[in-house]
Amino acid sequence: MGSADSNTIEVAALGRPFSLGMLYDCRRDLLIPGMTLWGHDHLIQHIRERRQHYSAFEIVASESIDDKTSALDVSASLKASFLSGTVEVGGAAKYLSHDKKSKKEATVTLKYEATTKFEQLSMDHLGKDNLRYLDDFKQGKASHVVTGILYGAKAFFVFDSDVSSDENVEEVKGELKVMINKIPSISIDGHGALKMKTKEKESVEKFSCKFHGDFLLDKTPSSFQDAVQVYQSLSKLLGANGENAVPVKVWLLPLTQLRTSATTVVREVSPMFIDEMQAVLEDLKEVEMRCNDALKTAAQQFSEIGRKIKTFKDMCSGFKLEFQRNLAKKLPAIRGGEEEENNVLHEIWKKRYSSPFNSKYLNEWMDFKEREIYTLKSFTSMMKNTKIIPSQSDLYKEILSSDHAVCFFFTLLGGHEPYLSDLSKHLGQTPKPDDPKESSVNDIKKEQWYTSKDVTDAMRHKAKLFGDFAEANKEKKNIKFLAVGSTDETQEGSSIVLYKDGFPVTKNFEPPSKPETLTVKDINHNSVTLKISPAKFGAENITSYSVEYCVSGQDGWIEKTAAGAEEVTVSDLSPNTEYKFRCRAVTSVGVGPANEVSGSIKTLPCSTPGKPQVEPNSSEISVSWEKFQQKSQRVLEDFSELEMRCNDALKTTTAQQFPQIGTKIKAFKEMCSEFKLEYQQTLEKKLPSIRGGGEEEAVLAEILKKIHSSPFKSKDLNKWMDCKETEIHTLKSLTNMMKNTKIVSSETDLYKESLGADHTVCFLFPSLGSDESYLSTLSNYLKQTPKTDHPEETRTHDVEKEQWYASKEATDKMWSKAKLFNDFAEANKENKNIKFLAAGSTDETQKGSSIYLYKDGFSVTENFELPSRPETLTVRDINHNSVTLKISPAKFGAENITSYSVEYCVSGQEGWKEKMAAEEEVTVSDLSPNTEYKFRCRAVTSVGVGPANEISGSIKTLPFNPPGEPQDEPNSSERPEPDMAQEEMLMKTADGSSVQDNVSDKE
Repeated sequence: MGSADSNTIEVAALGRPFSLGMLYDCRRDLLIPGMTLWGHDHLIQHIRERRQHYSAFEIVASESIDDKTSALDVSASLKASFLSGTVEVGGAAKYLSHDKKSKKEATVTLKYEATTKFEQLSMDHLGKDNLRYLDDFKQGKASHVVTGILYGAKAFFVFDSDVSSDENVEEVKGELKVMINKIPSISIDGHGALKMKTKEKESVEKFSCKFHGDFLLDKTPSSFQDAVQVYQSLSKLLGANGENAVPVKVWLLPLTQLRTSATTVVREVSPMFIDEMQAVLEDLKEVEMRCNDALKTAAQQFSEIGRKIKTFKDMCSGFKLEFQRNLAKKLPAIRGGEEEENNVLHEIWKKRYSSPFNSKYLNEWMDFKEREIYTLKSFTSMMKNTKIIPSQSDLYKEILSSDHAVCFFFTLLGGHEPYLSDLSKHLGQTPKPDDPKESSVNDIKKEQWYTSKDVTDAMRHKAKLFGDFAEANKEKKNIKFLAVGSTDETQEGSSIVLYKDGFPVTKNFEPPSKPETLTVKDINHNSVTLKISPAKFGAENITSYSVEYCVSGQDGWIEKTAAGAEEVTVSDLSPNTEYKFRCRAVTSVGVGPANEVSGSIKTLPCSTPGKPQVEPNSSEISVSWEKFQQKSQRVLEDFSELEMRCNDALKTTTAQQFPQIGTKIKAFKEMCSEFKLEYQQTLEKKLPSIRGGGEEEAVLAEILKKIHSSPFKSKDLNKWMDCKETEIHTLKSLTNMMKNTKIVSSETDLYKESLGADHTVCFLFPSLGSDESYLSTLSNYLKQTPKTDHPEETRTHDVEKEQWYASKEATDKMWSKAKLFNDFAEANKENKNIKFLAAGSTDETQKGSSIYLYKDGFSVTENFELPSRPETLTVRDINHNSVTLKISPAKFGAENITSYSVEYCVSGQEGWKEKMAAEEEVTVSDLSPNTEYKFRCRAVTSVGVGPANEISGSIKTLPFNPPGEPQDEPNSSERPEPDMAQEEMLMKTADGSSVQDNVSDKE
C-alpha cells in the first residue's frame, strides 16, 4: 500500500468550509473544527495571496461515477469516502449525488468553473518552532493541516430529456450536446427572450434543467431558457473582486512534517478496492433505474406488480445503505493500518457474490418482471373499450355505477415469490450467511405464471373473446368493460366475471365468438335467405342471433332476430339492389362480434334479365536469473495484459449483443483478479524471508512452481482468450450475413419482439452459454484452501475442444443455415407480419445453431428448415399467349413448402404477377403475343416465401399469326438469313436447352 504521510496532497473542497490552518483527518476525510495549531492573529499575519483568474466550460456527456468525480477533480481516495457515504458535500459537489432515474432518459451536463485567487500559509513562520497548541497533536484526531486554498466556483447544469420508445437515447443526447454547446454564444433580447431559430426553440422546450452550483441565485433554473440566462450571469455573481468565491481545492500538509511525535499512519486505498466498491454501487444504481422504468408502465395499472417492484427496490436500497455503512467502518481502519485491505476486499467479494443480492440474481428477477409486464401489455392491447382498474376498491366503485360490468381478472399477479422472501430474510440476518441460495433463483422462473404455455394460450383466447365482445358493445352505455389484477389460486391465470348491479352473477363468463359462417342460401327480388352456423365459443350464454342488413354504401343497419343458428329469410327488400349482411350472437348482457358476408348481395330485378355481358378480369516456466522484483513484476504484467484483452473483448459489439460471451469473459476476468490478489498476498508474506537474505531464488521458484502447476498459468489463460476472440470474430462474420435481422441480447427482449409480430423467425446460437470445464477448473482452484499441487494440472488445457466452433461439421452447418436464414429474411423484407431475429442462448440439446419459428410469442418449431430457391426453372413450351415452365424442387426446406409461386412481368416493366403452382409443371396463360417476359419462381411456406430462381434473360411469346409458306429460290446459292430475334427466343431457357422442336411442331 502507498502512504500519504510524506507529501502535501491536493483535495477537492466539495463545498466543505475549509480555512487555512484547519486540521483534517485523511483517514475519515473529515474536517476537525475547533482545533488549531496557531493563534488566529499569528495565522492571519502569515497568509500569502496571489490572483489566479481562470474560467472554462465543458460538456459532460456521461453520468457514470468516474465521469462525475473527474469533473469535480475528486481523487481516488476521496471518491472512496464519498462512495461509503462519509463525506457530506455541498454546492456544486451535490452533482455527485445526481443520478439518472430512468434508462429512458437522455442526460447531458454543462460544467462551468472559475478560479479567482490562491492563499497559502508561509511555513517559514509557521514551522515546527512556532506551534502554539501542542496538545492537539497528542489527541491523534487529525493527520493533516490545511496550508493552501484555491478559491473560485463551479456550476453544473444537468439537462434531461425523456426518450420515447421510438427514439434512440444516444441520438437525443446528440441533440442535447449540440444545443448546450451554443449556450455561451446565445443572445438574449431586451425582453429576456432567446434569439434562436423556431426549430431550435421547439427542440429545447423538451429539455428540463437541474442546477448544482457554488453560486447564490435569485431563481433556480428549470428550463433551457433559464439556464442560458443564469449561465451568462455567472461571472458577475462571483463579485467584482471575487468576494463571493468559495474554496474549490485545498492543499494538506502531513502533521508529521511539523512534529515527529505526530505518528498518524495514513495509507492510500488501492484502485482495485475502489473499483470493486464502485461496481457494487453502479450495479445497484442500474437495478434502481430498471425498477423506476418498470413502475411507469403496466405496473401502474396493476398494483400487485407495482407493490412487488417497490418492495424489491426498497430492499435493494436497504442493502446499499448497509453496504455503505460497512465501508464507512472499514475505510478508516484500512487507512489507519488497523485492517488489511486485501482481507476487506475479499470479504466484499464474498458478500457480493454469495448473497441473494448478487447482481446476477437481482437482474434476473427484474428480467422476469419486465417480461411479465410485456405479457400483460400484449393482452391488454387486445382489449378495446376496456378500462384497467388498479385496485379492488376501485373495481367496486366501477361495478356499482353500471347495470352490467364484464371484468377480466388476471388472477395470479399477486402470487407469493420465494426470492423476495430470501432478500428480506438476508437483510434481517446478523451476521450474514456466506452460502448462496441458488435454489431461490431457480425458483423465480417456476413461480412466473406466464411461463406456462397452457396458461398463456388459454389467457390469450379469453382476452380475444373479451376484447371482441367489448368492441361489439362500445355504443352501449349500460355495460362497462374492466380489467384488474388479483390473487386467486383457484383460477388458472385469468377469469371473466359478469356483474349485475354491483354483484357477481357468473364467475366464469365466456363471451360469444362470431358465428362460424354466414352463407347465402337463396336470393329473390325482395328477399335473401341466409344460413347461420353457430358460434364456436360462449354457446351457453347465447339467447338468439341478430341478422343485420343495410343498402350498400348507406348507413343504418336494420336488425332481424333469429331464435337460433338456422336459416333465416330477410324480407321486404328492394328489387335489383345491393345489400350488405352480417350476423352476431346475442346474450342477456350484450351482443358478440359480427361475421359479415364478403362483398354485397344483389336482389333480383322484377323482370327477366337480358343476355349477360362478360367482362374478363385479368506460458510455461523459463529459468533466468533475474532479480526477484523483476520476475515477480513480470507475472503481474501478464495479468494486466490479460485484463486489457478482457476489457477490449467486452467492448466489442458482438460481446454486448450476446451477453452469454460477456458473462463468461467477466467471470474469467474476476477470477484472474482474485488469483492476482492471492499472488500479491503470497509475495507480501514471503518478503520478510527474502529481506533476511539467502532465499530469494528458492522463494521465487516455489511461487512460480505453484503458478505453473495451477490452471492459472499464462499459456492456458491466453489460450482461452484466443478462443473467445475467435468466437467473437466468428459470430461477427455470421451476423454480418444476416440482413433484415435484429440481434436481441436477452430472452426478455426476444419474448418482447416475438409478441409484436404474427410470426417470428429466430436464428439461435444455443451453445454460447454452455458450461466450459476450464472455467469450472479455475473456479474450483480458487475455492481450495490450502491450494494443492496437482502434477496432472501442469498439462495445457485443451480449451479449444470445448468451443462450439471447433467442429468443422458444426460450423459448416451453421454457415449453411445462416445463408438460408439470410435469403429467407431478404425475400420477406417487405412482409410486416414477420420479424427476423438472432439471439444467443443455452441449450445443450442443440449444437451450433438452430432456427426457431414463433407464433404470437410462443415457439411452434424448434428446427425450422428454411426453403432454398428451386434448383432449376426451365422452359418447356412457348405459345403466343402462354409459357409452360418446369420447376425442380428446392434442395432444402421441403417439409415446410406448401406450394411454389411462379412470378412474371413484361421485361422492362415493374409489377410482378403471381401464379401458384401445386405441381412441378405449370403453364402461365393470358400473356400477350410477341412480347418479352421475365420469369422467376420461389417456394412458399405457411410463414413466408423463399428466395427466387430467375430465368436468365427474357422469354418472348410467339406472334399471334403463324408465318406464311417459305419461299424457295432454287437459283440462289445463298440461304435466307433467319430472324435473329426469333432464333434467340427459340433458344433461351433457364438451363440453356433448346425449345426449337416444340416451336416447329406448333408452326
